[in-house]
Amino acid sequence: MDRETKKILEYEFGLAFLESLGDYDLENIKHDDNPDFIVKTEKHIGIELTQIYNTIQSKYPRIYLEGSWDSLMDASKRIWENNNLPNAHVSINFNQYSPIRKSKIEEKAMELVDLVKNHIPPIGESWSSNNNPNLVLINGISGFNIERICDYNHSIWTYYDHIWSPTLKSSIVQKTINKKEFHRKSYLNSCDLIWLVMIIHGGRASGNFIVPKDTIECEYNFKFDRVFLFNTLPRTIHELNGKARQK
Repeated sequence: MDRETKKILEYEFGLAFLESLGDYDLENIKHDDNPDFIVKTEKHIGIELTQIYNTIQSKYPRIYLEGSWDSLMDASKRIWENNNLPNAHVSINFNQYSPIRKSKIEEKAMELVDLVKNHIPPIGESWSSNNNPNLVLINGISGFNIERICDYNHSIWTYYDHIWSPTLKSSIVQKTINKKEFHRKSYLNSCDLIWLVMIIHGGRASGNFIVPKDTIECEYNFKFDRVFLFNTLPRTIHELNGKARQK
């Protein structure tokens, strides 16, 4: 994910959080960097956002996998179109546990296009590797589908993975809080109160967690005035408990 995309998502998450909280006039909100949002009330409230990403069994943050898969899909779509192949919706199923190196993206994309193009169905039909158990697939891919149910005017390449969603442990939450504590004091130059909002965004697998009750009810150590866990898709907000500490 590039920096510009990250800033756009951050802005959308911040607005969604404040709208879900429901107590603030959005006209009195300023999008900033230090912290990410400032809400102008009798006391200016600074809101720092941070997204929690999960880590898969190989110890790679899942977002690294998604970044390499995004690049592979972009390269595959470009090669597909440059070769004037029929418009189709192509979905790839990944089963790898390490990111694809940047230097290998183009090579992998050409290999993937060569595999997929041999199974293009006619308009009005679809094709799935699930129905062809003897098909030899390339490394890191467990299957793919090609869909041409109608006469599309452009091609779409997307992907899925079958890696489980981990449990969000209280230790991960505390570690995330600790990383942000370092900056908290500097934010007081521009606001009176500082809130921390930790984002869980299940829109992508890298941000998807199972959140148990004991993680929400745990008592955490922090100096922020308030700390929240915000799940973006159901728009649920949990304010976390904190031990009293000198600020």
